Amino acid sequence: MFLAERASALQDWLSPLDLAGGHLECDGLSRSISTLLHRERIEHQLLVGSFHSDAHGVLSPHYWVRFSDGLICDFRVRSWLGDLEDLPHGVFQCPSTVRYEAVVQDVGRLGAAVFEILVGRKLESFPNFKETR
Repeated sequence: MFLAERASALQDWLSPLDLAGGHLECDGLSRSISTLLHRERIEHQLLVGSFHSDAHGVLSPHYWVRFSDGLICDFRVRSWLGDLEDLPHGVFQCPSTVRYEAVVQDVGRLGAAVFEILVGRKLESFPNFKETR
């Protein structure tokens, strides 16, 4: 699967988490995403640090997910810096106009009960990634 196709497939699969967790900040949503990715054994890192945009400033602290192929998953930058087209959203290859600086890798996955409380849906109710390709 090419990187752009993989990004699109992952975004389609993870978008319901963005919608269900609309009230969640970057830490809660990124942990929820990481928990689901861990369930699927999809290699990734849950990172904490800062987001930098020359045009729109710095967001710190900030949480996001980075996949082993370099794709980024971030559904919350626009929540803080504005719903602007030039700010990334979802699953994407990091554009040259922004940068992410990780300070620490977080390994705090959520238990099933906490996931359900945060997202409003049971972890096992989410489809497997392979089913959505």
